[in-house]
Amino acid sequence: MHLKKGATSHHFDEWASSYDSELKNALGPFAAQELSQYSARKARLIRYSVEKLLGKPSSDLSCCEGGCGVGNLTSQLSKYFKITKGWEPSPASHEIANSKTPRIEVMLGDNPVQLFKKERFDCVVASCVLHHIAPTERARFLLSAIKILKENGVLVVVEHNPYNPFTRWAVARCGFDRDAELLTLASLRRSLASFRPKNFSGLYFGFMPNAMLSEKILDPWLGWLPIGAQWMASVLFSKSKYQKK
Repeated sequence: MHLKKGATSHHFDEWASSYDSELKNALGPFAAQELSQYSARKARLIRYSVEKLLGKPSSDLSCCEGGCGVGNLTSQLSKYFKITKGWEPSPASHEIANSKTPRIEVMLGDNPVQLFKKERFDCVVASCVLHHIAPTERARFLLSAIKILKENGVLVVVEHNPYNPFTRWAVARCGFDRDAELLTLASLRRSLASFRPKNFSGLYFGFMPNAMLSEKILDPWLGWLPIGAQWMASVLFSKSKYQKK
């Protein structure tokens, strides 16, 4: 994963068993529903975006989540994609992810090219991973994710929105985000420019604390407004040169 200086995969080991409770504590009174609803909402958003870009149902597509942690989002993605896999550098988190998602192959390590060798995916997801990676190392992580995409594949990046004051408040309260350096949607676009994606689309979501209500009421209309709690970028790559390296 190429973590920030001073942070290792073992930094996440200490939070693996208490990940959900720590996140709920960080959200405080705004944790209005089960945490699984946040992951479920995110999985649906990813599914719709990938289907739109590739013009195929997710039930015909393969997906791989990088830095999948304890497997919360991975398990939700598996409900929609034909094949779902993941990789995680933290041994403790990897162990929990495997026990939580026994039918999903989650690999232990931080180099997806080595872990999956010649296997390629229609979609690679990095959800709330980049803010744990040193800015100088983010391009390397993104390139490794691109390399395991198929010839026409979609990289999906989900991150906390630094323009949202509630998000910054929650991140500051969260133990496993103590090294976090939030990034903007615009900064990701700049980071990926050198890889020359075929299509780059971004949106904001999470305009209400309740994930389900936000999904139904505000998110469909306000995706362009940069004040949602999180943002998502869906990036289509059609070139083969990165995959062949």
